[in-house]
Amino acid sequence: HKGHMIRHYRSMHKELLNDDGSSTLHPELIKAKRASPLSIPADLEKLVNDAELWSRLKDEGGYAFIVATVKDCFETDLKQTERYKEADLGYCRRVLEDNAAYHKLATAILVHVIEGGMLKRGALDEAGGVLADGFSLRPHGGLLALGLDRRDNSLPHFLEGRPAVGEGSNLRTVAKAINTRADIVVSYGAETCAHLREVMRRDVTPEQQEAAWRREQLTGKRVDGKWVHNAAYASCMRVYHRDKGCRNAFPDGVNAFHRHCLELWAEQGLLCAHSGILLQGKDCEHRFFQMSLDAIDPRLGHVPGNLRWVCMGLNSINMDKKKKHDDDGDPESAWTRERWAAYVGIDLSEIRTRPPFKVM
Repeated sequence: HKGHMIRHYRSMHKELLNDDGSSTLHPELIKAKRASPLSIPADLEKLVNDAELWSRLKDEGGYAFIVATVKDCFETDLKQTERYKEADLGYCRRVLEDNAAYHKLATAILVHVIEGGMLKRGALDEAGGVLADGFSLRPHGGLLALGLDRRDNSLPHFLEGRPAVGEGSNLRTVAKAINTRADIVVSYGAETCAHLREVMRRDVTPEQQEAAWRREQLTGKRVDGKWVHNAAYASCMRVYHRDKGCRNAFPDGVNAFHRHCLELWAEQGLLCAHSGILLQGKDCEHRFFQMSLDAIDPRLGHVPGNLRWVCMGLNSINMDKKKKHDDDGDPESAWTRERWAAYVGIDLSEIRTRPPFKVM
C-alpha cells in the first residue's frame, strides 16, 4: 500500500528527507508535507459548547486522533482480502483515497460521542462501562481511549450507504481496552458490563477449583482425532516461542515454564488477577474468561516476577513497549483491580480474593 510505504520512508529513512519532508531521491513518491485541507469543522464548536473540550479537540489533537483511528480501521480491513466482499473492500479503497470522505466519517463519530455525553466525566460507553474522565482522544490514550468495535465481525468497520456509527451502523464506541480479540462486546452489546458483574459475583466452589486445576495439569487432549493443547499450556507455549527473555529465563524448555506458571496460578487462588473470576479453559462459556498469561510490565517481558494470570479479555494490548518516551500525563495503559472495578461498575470489595490453592 502506497501510504504504508510513505510512512515507512518517513520514519526509517529520515536522513534522506529534506526540511519540508520531501525526498530528492524519490520526488514523485515522497513529496513535501502539507497540512490536511480539512481541519476540525468550525461549526462543531457550537455543538461542543465547552472551551476546554474544544481545546482538546482542536489544539491537543483530539479530532486528529479520531481521523487517524478511522483511517486505521480502513487500512486494517483492507488486509482482510479473503474475509470481506470485494464490494466492501472497494468502498474501503475509495474512502482512503478521498480525504473529505474519511473526515466526514470522523466528524460523524465525534458528533455521536458528544451527543452521547461520552467525553464527560462518569459517562458510559456503549458496553456499559464507566469512563471516569470520558473517552481519551490521544495516541497512547490508555485503557479508556476511544475504541471502534464492530457489531458484526464478518463485516468491515464502515459500510457504504450505512451510518458511520450508532443505530444502523456496524460500530459501537467503547473503551479501547475492552475491544479485544475476545469479542465480549460483540456477544453482549450494551449489557456487556452487566454480564461481567454477574459473572464476577458468582460463587466459586472448591469442586470447581479442583476441576480447573486437574484440567490444566495436562498439556492437552485429543479432540476428534486431533491433539489440542489446553489453555494454560497453549498460552505458555505462545509466550515461550516469541519471547527470547522468557527462553533465557527457562532454558530447560517450555514444560519447565509451564510448571512455573501453574505454580503462579495456584498462588493466585486460580483466579484472574484483575477480576477475581475463576479462570477457565478452552471449553469456557466465552473466550473472554479463558486463562491468559500476562506480562505485568510489557517492556520487561515474560520473566519470573513479571507474570500474572488474567482473563484473555483483560489481557489488553499494552503498547508501552512501543513508546519512545513517557509523558507525566499519559493515561494508565494496563488493568488493575481498582481500574477494572471502576470501569465495570462494581465495588472493589466485591472482587473475589482467595488464598493460594493447596495442591494435593
